[in-house]
Amino acid sequence: MSDSLESQRLKSAVKALLKQGGHRYEDLAAVLGVSLPTVRRILTKDDLSVDRMAQICRWLGITFKELVELAEKERATLTTLTEEQEHFFAAFPRVYAYLRCLGAGMTPTQIEGRFGLLKTSSHRYLADLSALGLIEEDRAGAVRLLIPWPASWRFPGPLQATFGSQLFRTTVDHLEEQAANPALKADYGKTFFFFLDLLRLTPPTYKEYVREMVELFRKYTTLGRFEAKTRSSAELVPCAAILGIDRWDAMAAVLGDPRGADE
Repeated sequence: MSDSLESQRLKSAVKALLKQGGHRYEDLAAVLGVSLPTVRRILTKDDLSVDRMAQICRWLGITFKELVELAEKERATLTTLTEEQEHFFAAFPRVYAYLRCLGAGMTPTQIEGRFGLLKTSSHRYLADLSALGLIEEDRAGAVRLLIPWPASWRFPGPLQATFGSQLFRTTVDHLEEQAANPALKADYGKTFFFFLDLLRLTPPTYKEYVREMVELFRKYTTLGRFEAKTRSSAELVPCAAILGIDRWDAMAAVLGDPRGADE
């Protein structure tokens, strides 16, 4: 598997920390229980797995979040689609679906075979993506993404305005159906998790809750992007994620309050 841009940035951050701490590759080899040539491959060509990355972070005395922040300093390209690109995808969602397949590591031939897509359609989508500055093709027909993937939507933005509500409703409906499925209740939490309730918190507790939820979101968003770039599509499990919090009584907004019409 080819090394990703995201993985390279993390490796560069690890190398910088090794140099800063006066550590040698031999020291890291001893920590990981591997040979010196293996460490050199890990930090150059081989895949840096999440487990191994966590082991390195513990040894260096930093959190994964801190390592990512160091790696982010090397990020030279944007990870958010431009407004022009989003307008195009909002009008032509099939091209966006094609881009997502490319981002998952599929080749045009694999996409055509999996979805029964005509080569003429595939060539048209590739031409559109090339004109948007998102891909480039070499003479052999190999396609390379020109942006880190997955790329975030703009909020607010054309894609969110066009598909956001539908995506949210579809996801919530699916999770509610899962939660109501008797066959899954005995195994709750192993296949999915869905939590929806009203919390009453003091302002300091609410502030801490928001802080932890944002940190959790950033952690797994970053991990997801890293794994999407360092793992094959067969190893990845698609997950629907919803995270939201606001100082707002949803029940009162939907059902009203106890006061009558004359009050």
